[in-house]
Amino acid sequence: MWKEWLRRGLLAWQSAMRLALALGHLAAPEWRFEALRGDVLAAGCHLLGQGVPKVEEALQQGSLPPQWGQLLGTAGVIVPAGPRSGSSDVASATEANEEQLAAAAEEAYSKAVHLGGGSGPLLQLGELHLERARRGRPMALAAAHAFQAAARAGEGEDRATAWYNLACVAGLAGQPIAAAKALRTCLGILKPACHQSWIKEALSDTEICSK
Repeated sequence: MWKEWLRRGLLAWQSAMRLALALGHLAAPEWRFEALRGDVLAAGCHLLGQGVPKVEEALQQGSLPPQWGQLLGTAGVIVPAGPRSGSSDVASATEANEEQLAAAAEEAYSKAVHLGGGSGPLLQLGELHLERARRGRPMALAAAHAFQAAARAGEGEDRATAWYNLACVAGLAGQPIAAAKALRTCLGILKPACHQSWIKEALSDTEICSK
């Protein structure tokens, strides 16, 4: 079952990657396209992080059919290539592992911020690092830096979301006082009518409330 799930996920991801690359090639540089590219790369990173251990085991056992060669190489997932800059030619596909996809996503989000994307790409970058930290990668500090930058750049709900996620980072790091402080800051930004739903979410969030 997991093999079919992962196969479909990788096929969908490759299609999304082709679309993101094509849009970026056809349009003038804009933060939305860089943010989209970052989102697709981050999705590939998450997909690899969740599925690669099982795939590596299956490869060792020789239980994957030959069709998987279109999805996975010896160094990681097969990354579709878009048109070459200033040309109608298509560059060769490459392979990338989880670390390389994460680095490429971070670069895309950084470009989106540089092009005027504001807090949105910073929140997505923080989510990328936080998700990897949840899987045991040493990315909690990077997530905190991204969310702090989003809190400075954002307004309203974006700023509140950044502080909520900072509470998650603190909880994941075993710092309950910092988590409570970040959550209070988050609630202080929101309108009182929103408090109940956000508090309900926080109470169900084991990162914030388990410590």
